[in-house]
Amino acid sequence: MRGRSIKLIITAFSCVLLFAFLSGGQSQNFLKNPNFEVVVKNEPASWETNNIPPILTVVSISPKAKSGKNSLKLEVRDFHGTKIGGAAIQGDISIPNAPLQLRGYALLNLKGGDQGMVALCLETPSGSTVGLKDTSLTGSSAVFKPFSLKLAPPPAGPEITKARVRLAILGNPETDELHEGSSILFDDLALETVTTQTPEK
Repeated sequence: MRGRSIKLIITAFSCVLLFAFLSGGQSQNFLKNPNFEVVVKNEPASWETNNIPPILTVVSISPKAKSGKNSLKLEVRDFHGTKIGGAAIQGDISIPNAPLQLRGYALLNLKGGDQGMVALCLETPSGSTVGLKDTSLTGSSAVFKPFSLKLAPPPAGPEITKARVRLAILGNPETDELHEGSSILFDDLALETVTTQTPEK
């Protein structure tokens, strides 16, 4: 009986260690307010926008979310005859000098060939850009769909300590024109390290 009890104790202790290891192995999200749950005057905390309060709002908080209560809404509006597309930026993100993955979800309602753009920029301590990767989002969707992009520091390059993330609506690439009514909802973003840099096709 004593031997069986010892085996049970060892098994239970091993399970606790395994759980602790797996929990500790979860990647850290380097973004602040990645789910847009923290709001200040209908704008997401820790994100810069191109709103011109109180006369123009192209970035706001939407109650339609992938999870939680909020998502980030970018839209195109007319401003004295000029179409303005929403953009949100988070800069000075402290990161390790390692390959990164930016991922999240987007619900698209893009008109006239407008495109969403998600960009990740790597910077040195002095603020010099040494790496940039972006991806385009097109069309429309009835549900939130995942997106992701990966970026590694250049081999033998300078030390990377900061990152910058930009979300935006851009005009039709053929005409460079924006269309009023285009919008994107973003939610559940994550900027995290990846153990391997998988080549993207």
